[in-house]
Amino acid sequence: MPETVHDVTLGGTTLKQCEAADYMANAEAARHRASGAPAAALIRANKAEPVARFQSGDLQGVIAAMLASVNALHVAAGSIVIPYKKRATGGTYEGSSAHFTLSGTHAMNVCTEISATHQDPKGAMATVETHFYSSDGLTEPVAENTGQSVSTESFNRAYALGECDVNGSAIEFLVSARVITGKTVVKAGWAPGLYPQKVWIEEIDPKIELTFEDFDAMASYSALFAAMTSAAVHFRRLADAGSYVAALTAEHARFSLGAGLWVAQGLSAKAQARGQATIVLEGKTLTSSAASAVALSS
Repeated sequence: MPETVHDVTLGGTTLKQCEAADYMANAEAARHRASGAPAAALIRANKAEPVARFQSGDLQGVIAAMLASVNALHVAAGSIVIPYKKRATGGTYEGSSAHFTLSGTHAMNVCTEISATHQDPKGAMATVETHFYSSDGLTEPVAENTGQSVSTESFNRAYALGECDVNGSAIEFLVSARVITGKTVVKAGWAPGLYPQKVWIEEIDPKIELTFEDFDAMASYSALFAAMTSAAVHFRRLADAGSYVAALTAEHARFSLGAGLWVAQGLSAKAQARGQATIVLEGKTLTSSAASAVALSS
């Protein structure tokens, strides 16, 4: 039967509200031939760098585990479990001991971006990558398991695109925002290993990409480059049986940059469609919070 997503275990952290869970083995074979022979005489495993990628609506959980005070969530000799729940004919899901999981014990988990588009029913999403590595370079870093039980899924909070300001002034007619953490992950392994043995973050270059429908805002800064003193984008917490939690309640997600550079990307307009402008705000340090009130300058 087909499978679908479930809460993911990353060490002591549970990644909730998963909308997508993709696994890439990144496995590579090598072939060896006799002199001048067109056909291979030997085929062997050469290397693999397995990575899993998730999209989660639990911004609060992601911020707490991977952004607020650390650059990544490192799991060493721990438990990483990616469950895929099996569907049941005539019902919803199979019972216990019927599901498929991927598991590992060593990985670095990095939030790569947080994004939202206005009135997207899914709301704001955090993208998380899990980079598996091997304890010795030869032990497979990922295992596939059948007949597994899964815990009961849980829900934390949901968010949607909110307000944004640059240099103390609000960006009007905001359509979408992408907070890109800019973390470059590097992996290394050594002979005779097949798999990475060490994983680290080499560079951190955060940026915020904004798309809006107000060309005048481009003119307010620059057609190409402009100095940025500060920038912030909010993702408002959603209220059950309502719309948003009150703006001044400190329960919204906020991502901010200090001094940096405004970089224009371009303008686009077609026929009767509404034109859109896109900019990228290049920063040095990204600050994240899931306990922010929304009070922007106009």
